Amino acid sequence: MARPSAVEYTEAQIKQLQGALNITEAQQEVWDNLTQVMRENAKDMDALTDTLAKERAESTKTMNAVEHMKLHSRITAAHSDQLEKFIPPFEAFYSSLSDEQRKTTDTIFQTGRYGHGKAKRK
Repeated sequence: MARPSAVEYTEAQIKQLQGALNITEAQQEVWDNLTQVMRENAKDMDALTDTLAKERAESTKTMNAVEHMKLHSRITAAHSDQLEKFIPPFEAFYSSLSDEQRKTTDTIFQTGRYGHGKAKRK
């Protein structure tokens, strides 16, 4: 079974977060800013993944260990760049949350579990 694209995965995360957090009308603008960055990052990661897959396919047999490490370094750098873009709108969004929404968000980020209105706890 093929892994979902970054775009597909991100859309599922957005939907789950929105359902778990019950975003209010007052929070909609910061939520939209956050999801825009999430979508852009996902689209960029899919493009990078496609590029690297082509490069790897073309040179798999000739690529040495150093070249493999450089390939992985590009992925890590892209993730780091995306986090730098993500954090400011995430901070703005997080500061707009109610105490209950923050608790839910903290639980989701700690456990990766989503619920309807509340994060499931272990």
